[in-house]
Amino acid sequence: MALTDTAARQAKPKASNYSLGDTGGLSLFVAKNGSKAWHFRFSWREQQRISLGSYPEIPLKEARQLRDQYPSGEVIYPALQSQDMVCT
Repeated sequence: MALTDTAARQAKPKASNYSLGDTGGLSLFVAKNGSKAWHFRFSWREQQRISLGSYPEIPLKEARQLRDQYPSGEVIYPALQSQDMVCT
């Protein structure tokens, strides 16, 4: 099920770090100190994860837009920049 802005806003820290899943590899990582960050998982050789920014500075709608840029081939994966590779 897709994550809602209300669920992201109300996510509280727990004794250990956890993630709330959205769709298409996007998730909200909630650290035990209370900070929240958007993570995007993708596959290239092995599973990778990158951070798209902090919540609430980047709202859910914008995080989804950032996630949607990656499969389009328009964005260079940060982990691959040293290899000058673009996802197509």
